[in-house]
Amino acid sequence: MKAILSTFLILFSITVSAWDHESGSFKVSHLRFGAGVVFVALSPAPAGCEGGSQYRMHLKVNDTDPQAYKDMVSGLLSAHATGQTIRSIWYSNKGKCDAQNILRLDMFEFAPK
Repeated sequence: MKAILSTFLILFSITVSAWDHESGSFKVSHLRFGAGVVFVALSPAPAGCEGGSQYRMHLKVNDTDPQAYKDMVSGLLSAHATGQTIRSIWYSNKGKCDAQNILRLDMFEFAPK
């Protein structure tokens, strides 16, 4: 059991370390729903976008895990509807957000109320 737990922790730490992290006080300002994809605009914009946006959006919700995707979209909808602040985001695909690039939202954490 300890070996399984140790392996999980090592794999999780490798995955998380591959993500970029930002802390702040983010609000979900816009959501865009498309065919199998949800885009998010935050206020303020993540620094990882280097001042740009992809058609006014900053992040695309990671859809590689269907259950995590549903959970994150549900949380983002809730944050948008209630004005809940997000204090941390983890993303990949860092670089100037523009027509060819957008950040991929891998995880987020709500701020305490």
